[in-house]
Amino acid sequence: LANPPPHNYAQPGIYQVKHSITAADNCVSEPFIKTITIGDKPTVSFQIFDTCETIALRLDINANVNFGNINQWKWELDGVLFSNVEKPDFSKLSPENHSLQLTATSNIGCVSNTDTKNFNIKNIPAITFNTNDGCVNTMVLFTAEQTDNFTTIDSWHWDFGDSFSSGQKDTQHIYTGSANYPVKLTATASNGCVSSFSKNIFINSVHASAGNDTLVIPNTFFQLNGSGGSLYLWSPATGLSNPNISNPMALVFDNINYLLTVKTPEGCTDTASMKVTVFKGSAVYVPTAFTPNNDGLNDILKPYLIGIKTLYYFTIYNRWGQKVFSTNDTNKGWNGYFKGNQSDGGSYVWVLKAIDTFDKIYNLKGSFLLIK
Repeated sequence: LANPPPHNYAQPGIYQVKHSITAADNCVSEPFIKTITIGDKPTVSFQIFDTCETIALRLDINANVNFGNINQWKWELDGVLFSNVEKPDFSKLSPENHSLQLTATSNIGCVSNTDTKNFNIKNIPAITFNTNDGCVNTMVLFTAEQTDNFTTIDSWHWDFGDSFSSGQKDTQHIYTGSANYPVKLTATASNGCVSSFSKNIFINSVHASAGNDTLVIPNTFFQLNGSGGSLYLWSPATGLSNPNISNPMALVFDNINYLLTVKTPEGCTDTASMKVTVFKGSAVYVPTAFTPNNDGLNDILKPYLIGIKTLYYFTIYNRWGQKVFSTNDTNKGWNGYFKGNQSDGGSYVWVLKAIDTFDKIYNLKGSFLLIK
């Protein structure tokens, strides 16, 4: 026939189709030959596994074709065309039950079977927690909270950021060092899905300092110097310009002990004290002996000055009249060495000149023993 009916090939393969015609005079034409490829129908199947909404879906695909190759993929999700690539991105699927279908087409145009699978994207638990910045060696409270209604949480896990942890829903912890700590809460639901929530907390420490004990002149303003926090309270408030600042001015007439309480924004508290002695007369004291043996006790000989504003000199002589030490610095003294060598034990003489806050001049001398 000039236009033969469709022909079904029993097997895939490469076939030569020949076409010739016979004329009315029985002359036969040379055959026209065309090679065609008969492909087979691809077979496809896949496995897809339930997962939690934050975890990538596991998808295993099995596709075969003997003649040709698959060049078209058709994925339908819940009855709607979803993707035409071999391995689609399922990362943004909503947590619920889904139906997925796959059909493949070869480059010859052969269409596969359709494979259908159902799978479930499971909800992860939605959580948060409440806590506050805290203080070293003080209890810090941690409260967990579930914010969804789709899951049931079976277990909790706290990581406090300092190598300690807890398995309780609501818990407490004591930090021993001042730092920023990354706190992480993890929850596991009954469906096996896990989620976490993290944030940093600051653990502060406070070390109050009220300054050194001091000697002051009566009816004369002087300044206190506190440190260690952001909130300050001096007690008692007697003689202070403002007891709620770190460095108030003070005016006192009698000896007094001040207690300083400091706080940080986190509520950390510490105290320190300092003694104020009101100057009621000047004095100079020089020990009568010292032992420079480097044991940390009585190793330096120096004058003790009360109410002295200027030391002109403090000079020491040995028994032969040699000057072995001299200073006008009230913080310095003799360590028992002369020209790099340790001095002999025995008697030494000192002389001193100083002036007190009321311009009284001291010209003093005396002796002491260097004990070895």
